[in-house]
Amino acid sequence: DLARWALAIADARAGRSSALLQQATARQMVTEVKNGFGIGPSVGGTGTAFRFGHGGANAGFHSELVYYPELGVGAAVMTNGDGGPLLIREVMYAIASEYGWPDRQPQRIATIALDSAKAAGILGSWLLRVGPGITGTITREDGKLMLRAPEIPDEELVAVSDSSFVMVPLGWRATFTRDATGRATTMRITRPQGPPVEGTRQP
Repeated sequence: DLARWALAIADARAGRSSALLQQATARQMVTEVKNGFGIGPSVGGTGTAFRFGHGGANAGFHSELVYYPELGVGAAVMTNGDGGPLLIREVMYAIASEYGWPDRQPQRIATIALDSAKAAGILGSWLLRVGPGITGTITREDGKLMLRAPEIPDEELVAVSDSSFVMVPLGWRATFTRDATGRATTMRITRPQGPPVEGTRQP
């Protein structure tokens, strides 16, 4: 059903069908309005790499749909566990590699060794602006910086600079703004799909 929905939007956008939507409506839907979203779907890329789709999540469920209308390819993946984002990412990578999608290819990163003072500056409780807001914590466990939050898999923050970190399995990036003392006050999580997630330190 998700795939049929994407195909119907793509057909209407291209003027091949008006069974579900008028062409002008479909084009409006997949034109970015704010923060990587059109009217409903998430959107990104240009040319043949242009894509639209949508993710979904609640307790025990995660899903993702992506479609490349210029290429006529895409996929919908649905999972029934809180570890779904990791599985979805790997499945999407495998499909992208097999069928030569223009993005979603694995990327190499150069990590750094973060000193203890810089690491301590991001530890603590954070309010993440997801829906009504969720509280996450960053802790140091066995030498690793871990982000834990409801509906997000526990993730290690791997440093690529003093203020930029990668969550390797998900491909998300967390960037922190620090004050003059080196203490992080705000956080911004960017994702391959969907808008950024802003975070503020809690007392």
